[in-house]
Amino acid sequence: MGIDTRANRRGKYDRCFYYKAKYINNMKLTQDAVIQGVFYAEGVQDDSEAMIQTGNAQSRQTISSMITYDNVDDLEVNDYVYAGGDLNRVTSIVRKGMGASEQFNKRPIIETTIGLVR
Repeated sequence: MGIDTRANRRGKYDRCFYYKAKYINNMKLTQDAVIQGVFYAEGVQDDSEAMIQTGNAQSRQTISSMITYDNVDDLEVNDYVYAGGDLNRVTSIVRKGMGASEQFNKRPIIETTIGLVR
């Protein structure tokens, strides 16, 4: 958890907090919620909406993704990210090493793409 000062943070202005799923009840934070970590990110995909059919009920989901170079190793699928006033569930995490940093460093810069649904 934490900001990686070696990476270029240009354009990564959105401050995001992430929480474990046990602190969420009906898409709201519980009173005893503890922040798991903080990172700065940038949206990489425009929000898209999809209708989900569950039995006789339909619901609307907003799907988006963001990218960060900060250290979010403890972020897992089904954790929650609070960004831009919205609470989003993490649906996918893709971690990719950044070019030359992988060849010459023991601790390479990692680009993390986080898939979100709300």
